[in-house]
Amino acid sequence: MRRLLLALAAAAVLTAAPAAHGKVETASSGSVSAAFSYTKKGDFVFEGLHLKITRAGQTLLDAPTPPSCAGQPVCGFWPAGVGLSPSLHVVDLDGDHEPEVVVDLYSGGAHCCVYAEIYSYSAATNAYANLERNFGEPYKLKDLNGDGVPELQGYDLRFDEAFTAHVASLQPIAIFDFRGGKLVDVTRSFPTLIAKDARADIRLYKRYRGRRDQDVRGILAAWAADEYLLGRKTTASRLLSRALHRGELSGPGGGFPTAKRYVRRLKKLLAKYGYS
Repeated sequence: MRRLLLALAAAAVLTAAPAAHGKVETASSGSVSAAFSYTKKGDFVFEGLHLKITRAGQTLLDAPTPPSCAGQPVCGFWPAGVGLSPSLHVVDLDGDHEPEVVVDLYSGGAHCCVYAEIYSYSAATNAYANLERNFGEPYKLKDLNGDGVPELQGYDLRFDEAFTAHVASLQPIAIFDFRGGKLVDVTRSFPTLIAKDARADIRLYKRYRGRRDQDVRGILAAWAADEYLLGRKTTASRLLSRALHRGELSGPGGGFPTAKRYVRRLKKLLAKYGYS
């Protein structure tokens, strides 16, 4: 649901904009500098997405990004900033004084997805390794706890189309640290942000419940996940029970669980995904 609004807004900007020529975004930190180049060929069409990373005067990466675009002049990805805001960042993600390079990409269409391409330096190989993360929706790269190292704040994409169609799906907050070349889930360390996300979800639920043309199963799934992270399983169970008895969980099936099956499926997945 959040993603759909983003995609429509981005599409409106691109449709209104005239055709552009080649563009190069640059960023640097310490001895690391990066250049992200691309060419807009028309509405919704970018080609030649390419990243060059230079460290201590030595070019260590000069290749298409994402790597899957190699050999494909037009591979469907856009710069996430569509030329209007930065898609390239050079920032120390793990506090080791060695900056990482991050490129934000969008895979196009209303159905998907914002990707972060994270490039980290390996002293053993004198080269950059790539880690790709599909965040689904736009994420925030921000120091959330004031320790001088930024977190990556996004959403748990596993909830997309888990309980209802994509357009009605909602995802709970998910926050990551970059450690040892991997993204580590640290969401539970930020209860204030979890609670804020839960409040936003419950407002959506109250706005749409009871409407015949609205499906609240995706909203309640994301809200319940937040409540579980906050240790409020009983609160979540009570509201789910009330929604069940009011018939709010009997939306269009479409292969997705309804009513009691929905509640059982949700609680099972919350346990499987480590929310309980």
